[in-house]
Amino acid sequence: MKTRTIVWTIVGILVVAAIIFTIVARRGSAVLEGKRTMTEEDYRDYKTRAEKRVAKFEERYQRKLGTIPNPTPEEKAKMDEVTAKINQLKNYLAEYDGLTTDEARKEWYERCRTTEKEMKKAFRELFRMGEEEEEKEE
Repeated sequence: MKTRTIVWTIVGILVVAAIIFTIVARRGSAVLEGKRTMTEEDYRDYKTRAEKRVAKFEERYQRKLGTIPNPTPEEKAKMDEVTAKINQLKNYLAEYDGLTTDEARKEWYERCRTTEKEMKKAFRELFRMGEEEEEKEE
Protein backbone atom coordinates (compact mmCIF):
# COMPACT_ATOMS: atom_id res chain seq x y z
CA MET A 1 0.00 0.00 0.00
CA LYS A 2 1.08 3.49 -0.62
CA THR A 3 1.84 5.80 2.24
CA ARG A 4 -0.83 8.24 1.11
CA THR A 5 -3.56 5.56 1.36
CA ILE A 6 -2.45 4.58 4.85
CA VAL A 7 -2.41 8.19 6.04
CA TRP A 8 -5.90 8.94 4.66
CA THR A 9 -7.27 5.73 6.20
CA ILE A 10 -5.93 6.73 9.61
CA VAL A 11 -7.30 10.28 9.20
CA GLY A 12 -10.72 8.86 8.24
CA ILE A 13 -10.79 6.59 11.29
CA LEU A 14 -9.85 9.49 13.56
CA VAL A 15 -12.58 11.71 12.07
CA VAL A 16 -15.22 9.02 12.59
CA ALA A 17 -14.03 8.48 16.18
CA ALA A 18 -14.13 12.24 16.84
CA ILE A 19 -17.69 12.51 15.49
CA ILE A 20 -18.87 9.61 17.65
CA PHE A 21 -17.14 11.07 20.70
CA THR A 22 -18.76 14.49 20.08
CA ILE A 23 -22.25 13.02 19.71
CA VAL A 24 -21.93 10.96 22.89
CA ALA A 25 -20.49 13.90 24.85
CA ARG A 26 -23.34 16.24 23.83
CA ARG A 27 -25.94 13.90 25.21
CA GLY A 28 -24.41 14.17 28.66
CA SER A 29 -23.57 10.52 28.69
CA ALA A 30 -22.82 9.12 32.12
CA VAL A 31 -20.05 7.09 30.49
CA LEU A 32 -17.96 10.20 29.89
CA GLU A 33 -19.05 12.54 32.67
CA GLY A 34 -20.35 10.42 35.47
CA LYS A 35 -23.46 11.43 37.37
CA ARG A 36 -23.20 14.71 39.24
CA THR A 37 -24.37 14.64 42.83
CA MET A 38 -26.70 17.39 43.90
CA THR A 39 -25.68 19.68 46.74
CA GLU A 40 -27.98 21.24 49.29
CA GLU A 41 -27.85 24.46 47.27
CA ASP A 42 -28.98 22.57 44.15
CA TYR A 43 -31.98 21.21 46.05
CA ARG A 44 -32.86 24.71 47.31
CA ASP A 45 -32.59 26.07 43.78
CA TYR A 46 -34.83 23.29 42.53
CA LYS A 47 -37.38 24.10 45.23
CA THR A 48 -37.39 27.80 44.28
CA ARG A 49 -37.77 27.07 40.58
CA ALA A 50 -40.46 24.46 41.23
CA GLU A 51 -42.46 26.90 43.36
CA LYS A 52 -42.37 29.42 40.50
CA ARG A 53 -43.39 26.75 37.99
CA VAL A 54 -46.28 25.64 40.19
CA ALA A 55 -47.51 29.23 40.57
CA LYS A 56 -47.39 29.78 36.79
CA PHE A 57 -49.01 26.41 36.17
CA GLU A 58 -51.79 27.20 38.63
CA GLU A 59 -52.50 30.53 36.88
CA ARG A 60 -52.59 28.78 33.52
CA TYR A 61 -54.84 26.06 34.92
CA GLN A 62 -57.29 28.63 36.32
CA ARG A 63 -57.41 30.42 32.94
CA LYS A 64 -58.08 27.15 31.15
CA LEU A 65 -60.82 26.21 33.61
CA GLY A 66 -62.71 29.28 32.47
CA THR A 67 -62.92 27.75 29.00
CA ILE A 68 -64.91 24.75 30.27
CA PRO A 69 -68.41 26.07 31.04
CA ASN A 70 -70.19 22.77 31.79
CA PRO A 71 -67.71 20.00 32.59
CA THR A 72 -68.68 16.39 32.08
CA PRO A 73 -68.20 13.92 34.96
CA GLU A 74 -64.95 12.70 33.36
CA GLU A 75 -63.67 16.26 33.04
CA LYS A 76 -64.72 17.00 36.61
CA ALA A 77 -62.77 13.95 37.83
CA LYS A 78 -59.71 15.05 35.85
CA MET A 79 -60.03 18.59 37.27
CA ASP A 80 -60.07 17.15 40.77
CA GLU A 81 -56.99 15.06 39.94
CA VAL A 82 -55.07 18.10 38.65
CA THR A 83 -56.06 20.14 41.72
CA ALA A 84 -55.01 17.28 44.02
CA LYS A 85 -51.62 17.00 42.26
CA ILE A 86 -51.06 20.76 42.57
CA ASN A 87 -51.80 20.62 46.30
CA GLN A 88 -49.67 17.50 46.74
CA LEU A 89 -46.72 19.16 45.02
CA LYS A 90 -47.13 22.29 47.15
CA ASN A 91 -47.08 20.10 50.27
CA TYR A 92 -43.95 18.30 49.09
CA LEU A 93 -42.21 21.61 48.40
CA ALA A 94 -43.15 22.84 51.87
CA GLU A 95 -41.62 19.68 53.41
CA TYR A 96 -38.12 20.54 52.18
CA ASP A 97 -37.13 22.70 55.15
CA GLY A 98 -37.54 19.75 57.51
CA LEU A 99 -35.18 17.46 55.60
CA THR A 100 -31.76 16.95 57.15
CA THR A 101 -30.13 14.00 55.37
CA ASP A 102 -28.99 13.81 51.77
CA GLU A 103 -30.91 10.56 51.28
CA ALA A 104 -34.14 12.24 52.40
CA ARG A 105 -33.48 15.11 49.98
CA LYS A 106 -32.96 12.68 47.09
CA GLU A 107 -36.21 10.92 47.90
CA TRP A 108 -37.98 14.30 48.22
CA TYR A 109 -36.57 15.42 44.85
CA GLU A 110 -37.79 12.28 43.08
CA ARG A 111 -41.27 12.58 44.64
CA CYS A 112 -41.50 16.21 43.53
CA ARG A 113 -40.40 15.44 39.97
CA THR A 114 -42.77 12.49 39.68
CA THR A 115 -45.70 14.49 41.05
CA GLU A 116 -44.96 17.40 38.73
CA LYS A 117 -44.90 15.07 35.71
CA GLU A 118 -48.18 13.46 36.79
CA MET A 119 -49.75 16.90 37.30
CA LYS A 120 -48.78 18.05 33.80
CA LYS A 121 -49.94 14.76 32.27
CA ALA A 122 -53.36 15.03 33.92
CA PHE A 123 -53.62 18.66 32.73
CA ARG A 124 -52.88 17.65 29.12
CA GLU A 125 -55.39 14.79 29.30
CA LEU A 126 -58.07 17.11 30.67
CA PHE A 127 -57.79 19.53 27.79
CA ARG A 128 -57.49 16.78 25.21
CA MET A 129 -60.83 15.50 26.48
CA GLY A 130 -62.32 18.96 25.92
CA GLU A 131 -60.93 19.14 22.38
CA GLU A 132 -62.32 15.70 21.52
CA GLU A 133 -65.80 16.71 22.70
CA GLU A 134 -65.69 19.87 20.57
CA GLU A 135 -64.82 17.76 17.53
CA LYS A 136 -67.76 15.40 18.23
CA GLU A 137 -70.18 18.34 18.41
CA GLU A 138 -69.06 19.60 14.99
